[in-house]
Amino acid sequence: MEEQKQKMPTGMVLVLIVECLGILGLLESFRGPMQFGPLFLTGWAAIFLVLVHMAANGLVVFGIIKRLKWAWKFILALYVLAIVLGIANSLFFAFDGTVQENYVRYVLTPELEGSNLSISAGELFSLVLPITLFVVAITIAVNIAIAVYLFKKKDFFTN
Repeated sequence: MEEQKQKMPTGMVLVLIVECLGILGLLESFRGPMQFGPLFLTGWAAIFLVLVHMAANGLVVFGIIKRLKWAWKFILALYVLAIVLGIANSLFFAFDGTVQENYVRYVLTPELEGSNLSISAGELFSLVLPITLFVVAITIAVNIAIAVYLFKKKDFFTN
């Protein structure tokens, strides 16, 4: 008798979509600096961190598609790490003057050069900060929801 393939739950399909979009989103990170807690990484350090992140997301996608047992713990650990880093990054971005100065220097100033905007990078940062914190808060909430969903779906990972 043929072994029937079990249909993938809709929630897992959504997690796969989020992970694939995350991999695509990381492609944008190759062009600029990256914050990692209190560190503001540029150059090869940022590229290395992006590559590690992309590889981890790729393992998540592979683990879900193949329903691998080790993937459940790996995915949960990554989501917990993402939640903790999201909170840490937000706090450092909001309250650490060094991180703010680096963001203004490496991100906002080059973007303003050659533009016709009559606003300083510092003024632009004060506009960017609340928007960034709002987006990070939504991202953390989504990560928590996915982590809770995956925690309840341990039996999905059977191979």
